Amino acid sequence: ARLITDPLDSIADVARRVVGNRDYALRARKRSDDELGVVVDAFNTMLDEVQQRTLALERANAALTVEVNTRQVAEAALARANARLESSMAAAEIGSWVHDYGRDVITMDRNLAALCGLDAPLELSGSPSLLQRHVHPDDLALVRGAEEEALANGTLYSPAFRIVRPDGAVRWV
Repeated sequence: ARLITDPLDSIADVARRVVGNRDYALRARKRSDDELGVVVDAFNTMLDEVQQRTLALERANAALTVEVNTRQVAEAALARANARLESSMAAAEIGSWVHDYGRDVITMDRNLAALCGLDAPLELSGSPSLLQRHVHPDDLALVRGAEEEALANGTLYSPAFRIVRPDGAVRWV
């Protein structure tokens, strides 16, 4: 009976300690090369594999933690840089917009929206007519021509033109 129970007790003891302590370096004692010895070898081989995978997961988690921290630091730095840029642009009364030609949507920054006399968040994004409706009628051809040239040649699109605010005031941008 001891030939059978001793190896099984050893496996059970190691299994309890592995589960309790998460120590995958523990191994069951092998006492013979018979069928029970094969079971002990298989159990210990399984623990070897679990230990290797656990170490690999721990290394991957550590690398991921470093990557997440690095990304968080970079995102915080980007947010600070964007805040400084937005503040500088507001002080200089400079606005900008992005035209997503794939979706045909224009998005203004808050500075340009303020220059146009807009303040509602819904007014910051939409059809390209959103910005064009504020362009002075005498300058609309200039703006459209500069946009077409930028698309055709990859040139910078930043002509000086007038806008008409909702209150009727005219501003150069």
